[in-house]
Amino acid sequence: MKKWIIPLLFVSCLLFACEDQSSKETDVSNEPTKNDKLPYTTEEWKQQALDSTWYKNLTIPSEEVFVEMIDFEGDEVPELFISYSGTNYGYIIGHYNKNSEAWEPWNSQQYETTIHGDFRFKGIFKDEDKKDIALIINFEAGASGNLEVLHLLKVADDGSNIISGQSYRLYEDSELKVDTSKNTFTIQTGDFLEHFTLREHAITSENSTTNLYSGLPIIQNSKLLKLLNHDFFKTDIIFGDTYPIAKGKVGSPKEEDYYEGGLCSFYDNYFFCLAEEEIPVSHYYLSNFKNITKESLEGVIGQAIQISSYERYGDPDDIVYYANFELDNVYFQAEFNHDQSNAELTSLTLGMNALE
Repeated sequence: MKKWIIPLLFVSCLLFACEDQSSKETDVSNEPTKNDKLPYTTEEWKQQALDSTWYKNLTIPSEEVFVEMIDFEGDEVPELFISYSGTNYGYIIGHYNKNSEAWEPWNSQQYETTIHGDFRFKGIFKDEDKKDIALIINFEAGASGNLEVLHLLKVADDGSNIISGQSYRLYEDSELKVDTSKNTFTIQTGDFLEHFTLREHAITSENSTTNLYSGLPIIQNSKLLKLLNHDFFKTDIIFGDTYPIAKGKVGSPKEEDYYEGGLCSFYDNYFFCLAEEEIPVSHYYLSNFKNITKESLEGVIGQAIQISSYERYGDPDDIVYYANFELDNVYFQAEFNHDQSNAELTSLTLGMNALE
């Protein structure tokens, strides 16, 4: 059972924080003055970070695996990324505060496992906004096999946190190749080979294009949130949360059972399902809306809604009335009680990928 620890600077998520509280105190007495020389080279920044009071006083829970400089914010002042391994494994990120001219803790993540876990550095992509996206493999050895997931770590869009922009499960026979000069990577599993390219804050492959997660609330339109008035939006769940993280934010479900082949957590008015461990939940299912009409929804989203229908399980007495639409890079599938202009919303599916 994994133990999830909330990040230091958290707006949403994903990815966990735990470090010695003593390391959070910034002591600037021995810090060099940098403003007259900004920016340094990457190697100079690394040496400054390693010589800082913060790093010298830092308690690392176990064996250090690697130290990299990663410019998550794209401001030519890279962050110090420290990975450690063991039964407690994770990473710690140090950040240079330009105001105090000192290094200080910024973000961290820790896992617990019974055997061994570590993070493995695979390179850095540069996005269009000059922000670094780090390719990091989360490896965990378990009694029944190994779990290996490639994460594209990035800064949240509001700059408050480090999140996994996208994640990809690697299997025992998977081979990963990374070309940082072209922002591309390939994953070959058996005879199946797929190429991925980072372009315009999205990952494109032969099969799909998926936006990088923002680290922000799923719906940011205040009028839509007010209209929907749903318990789900009080949970702080965001796209990019894995199944365990989403459960951790809400608490124990009323029921956990299989639905259409996947393990799902059911709460009073919503549920979500596990695709694979450590892979973000891609869709959330909301129900029990009150007096929300097609017309009121159209007025808030600023677009017309065309209701279609189909026979569920081929049963002419069981008709599903639905409409798909997109708003702020979120895909919605809405179900209604009928297809007339005064139709009322009965359920809503939220997804990062287009819904069929």
